[in-house]
This record gives sequence, structure tokens and C-alpha cells, in this order.
Amino acid sequence: MRGLREKCELKSVGLTEIERHLDTGDIVLIPGNHARYLVKLRGAWHGFSACAFVVRTGPGIDSLLLCHADTHIASDKESRSVVTLTPLSREIAEGECKFVVVRKLAKPLRAAERRHVRDFASASVGHCLNAHANILMAAATGAKQSTCLSAFIGPKLERFFCSELVAQMLVQAGQAKLKRNLDFLANGRADGQLLDAPVIAICPTPESADKRLKVEAPAL
Repeated sequence: MRGLREKCELKSVGLTEIERHLDTGDIVLIPGNHARYLVKLRGAWHGFSACAFVVRTGPGIDSLLLCHADTHIASDKESRSVVTLTPLSREIAEGECKFVVVRKLAKPLRAAERRHVRDFASASVGHCLNAHANILMAAATGAKQSTCLSAFIGPKLERFFCSELVAQMLVQAGQAKLKRNLDFLANGRADGQLLDAPVIAICPTPESADKRLKVEAPAL
């Protein structure tokens, strides 16, 4: 974690500071053993194992759920990744994460859009939707596009790599539209604003997390 923070001129905060600001539709990238999703952090690409979106069911930490399509399920006949909907605190504890990367929606969802996302998450559990997708959108304020991509999509645009599940969630929320195959456009336009700049959220230790969960219940 220290090496990553030294390489990235990004805002770094404790997860406890950002939890109360997380809402349905925000995106959380979780590191792990498989670099499936690439995120550019100060000119260098870093891989993450899971690309999840937040579902908030009410006030308080326990109401924050993470939905992603990267939970590996092995059986006698096949091995596949399926969609799960898990409390954020449990997801981070089981993954023994030291940090995650948060990308909040540039514009909060309306009540109807949040309902669409919650319904989509519930209906997707158990399905396989982890094909790679990407979304072309306006680069977040202060972000710099890599030279190789700038030649093709312009210096003020960003290509966000995610899963089919996350892309379809953004469609359900009215934030993106399918262009072709698994290529999507933010708000139906290549220069549409979609996500804020990445924030590194440092996860609490198991001891501090247990104590915090007992005494803290941030409101929406």
C-alpha cells in the first residue's frame, strides 16, 4: 500500500471517512490475486480483482452492500464467477484488503434510479456477468489520459474498464448506453460526465473495524 500511495498523486482517506458518503451506484475496485480490471493511477496501470457497485439499503454501515460478478465458484462440472451481493464490511474483511479504490458517480442517482439499481442487483445474484466491458466518458477533473489512448480517444476522455455487470447497472441507472458489443457511452455520449476521480480508501484493521461497527452509524 505504501508503494502505491507514493506513486499516485491521489486523495487518500480512511474508509471510515468515506463510508458515510457512499451511495447506490458508486463503484468500488478491490485488489486481489487476479488483475482483471485496470485503473490508471498517475500514469501507471494497476490491476484489481473485483469491480463492484454499492447498494445502500438504509442508514448505517450495515446497510452498505457490494455487488460484483467476480466471486469464483468451483463445481465438479465447471468453474465460473457469479454475481454476489455482500455487506461491504464482510467483503473487505474476507478479502483482507488494506485499501480499495472508490469512484463515486459524478451525479447522485434519483430515488427511482436507485430503486432500479437495487432491483437489478437482487435479480442478478447467482448469474454470470463478468465479461469485460468498457465505458467511454469524459475524464474526471484533474485526471490525465495516457499517451497511447490520447491518440485514439483524445486527451479529455477516459476509457473506464469494468465488468458487464457494472456497465449494465449504469444502463439501468440511466447513466450509460450500449454502443456495440460491450462498449458503452456515458449518458449516451462519448464526452458524457460519469465518475469522479479515483479515491484511495484505506481499510481499517479487523480490531478497529469491530470497534467502529459497534459505535458508529452514519446517516445518509
